[in-house]
Amino acid sequence: MLNLEYKIGGLKINPNKLPFNGSDPYDASHHFVTRAVDSYVEIYVAEAETHFQVVNIFNLNEMKDNIAEGGSFYLNENNELVLDDYSGDYDAISKKAAQSFAELILPEIEKLGVYVKRIVVDPNERRINDF
Repeated sequence: MLNLEYKIGGLKINPNKLPFNGSDPYDASHHFVTRAVDSYVEIYVAEAETHFQVVNIFNLNEMKDNIAEGGSFYLNENNELVLDDYSGDYDAISKKAAQSFAELILPEIEKLGVYVKRIVVDPNERRINDF
């Protein structure tokens, strides 16, 4: 889709748990999923152990057929906002979409008092969802 629009569907971010310095992004405290709706895609981010828990937190179960992608969401040791990895259930997001979502979320993160130096997107491109 050439004119795909990106929106924030829901954010439940704990700024104290946003930093992550581990080696496996899946171990980050926050995960995200996206939901495809007509000509736009929404992102949902929450402190959760799994992508399925993010779906439950935002009561997206009835719309689970529309869940298109997922990944990890955290602040690395360089104060960079990172969207990366993939979801075993929902696959990965494209770099373009990850960048667009990160730019939308950045002002919301800053409102929580979190300093972000820059955005880094590195989804697992071998696992991109082809919705």
